[in-house]
Amino acid sequence: MTGMFLGGAAGSAGATLAWTSSGWIAVSLFGGALALAALVARLIRR
Repeated sequence: MTGMFLGGAAGSAGATLAWTSSGWIAVSLFGGALALAALVARLIRR
């Protein structure tokens, strides 16, 4: 649970920074990068 909380907090902080820098485009790119990182991590552990 602690890891999930920390991940959510880090994601929220990153999205906030992305929003303040470039708006929705940066937030979308940030979300895509997180999804890609999760996919790569999953494939490596497989």
